[in-house]
Amino acid sequence: MTDTGFQYVFKIIIVGNTGVGKSSLLLKYTRDIFTTNYEPTIGVDFGSLVVHIPNNNNEHTPVKLQIWDTAGQERFRTITKSYYKNTCGVIIVFDLTNKESFNAIPEWIDSVKQNADPNAEIILIGNKADLDSDYQVTEDEIDDMRRSYDLKYFETSARELDTTSCAFNILGQDIFNKVKESQDIPVGVKKMYDPDNISLDNFPYKKKKKRCCI
Repeated sequence: MTDTGFQYVFKIIIVGNTGVGKSSLLLKYTRDIFTTNYEPTIGVDFGSLVVHIPNNNNEHTPVKLQIWDTAGQERFRTITKSYYKNTCGVIIVFDLTNKESFNAIPEWIDSVKQNADPNAEIILIGNKADLDSDYQVTEDEIDDMRRSYDLKYFETSARELDTTSCAFNILGQDIFNKVKESQDIPVGVKKMYDPDNISLDNFPYKKKKKRCCI
């Protein structure tokens, strides 16, 4: 899928404790690569992918998901907060094999609500689903957390493209639905062009001055 001809750009940010697999999920989704030697993010990393989102006309709209991967270390939290601005989607990730990362979810949600646009879409991801024998979080605990904050929840493995794509694509679909329902372009969304309203008359041009030679 080429990275051209998209109609919208959606700015999305990934947050969560260090080591939960945020960078691995981003790499798997945008490049279909998995590695066990991924270094912790220092500050902020970036990736993007153009997806074709179904619309109400049985057609698909090309949208670029611009995804910012943030460091989970405490010393980088100030940097992370600045990237909440102008964001239309937030992915909160925890590690299913790390109870501490799960317990930190309320703190991350508070940070989102304090710094991001109030209309930003938020989803919750439990990563490392392939390590089910090492789970430290129960289904009931996850369900209680999800219901408490009214969040869509997905279990993913950065080893598997299908589970990762499902979460990211559904977030993109939810943002797209909000764009189509809104009269104004939401915060964190950039409209690139309108395929139904493209005309040469829309492009300004300057008349060239005639030159004469004597």
